Amino acid sequence: IEYSMHILKHDEELLYKIAASLYSKVAAHYDVSIYSVEYDIRTAIIVAWKTNRNLLEEICKVKLYKPPTNKEFLENLLSYLRKYI
Repeated sequence: IEYSMHILKHDEELLYKIAASLYSKVAAHYDVSIYSVEYDIRTAIIVAWKTNRNLLEEICKVKLYKPPTNKEFLENLLSYLRKYI
């Protein structure tokens, strides 16, 4: 997720090609499959959903009734980090 933020900071357009471009860049950087990247991000979201939903809602700026998708999470996290860091 951290490396995804680094990439998106420089090219936010990759959010619109998340599987084909963003995941492949992260996967190449860590020498893993794009499926591993997608799965690990999804797993982090689920863990956050179960353990710290308040922070997840703060990042997403809305009341959540289900975990956000990977794209929604990454987009909101990027926005959150730009605002607070």
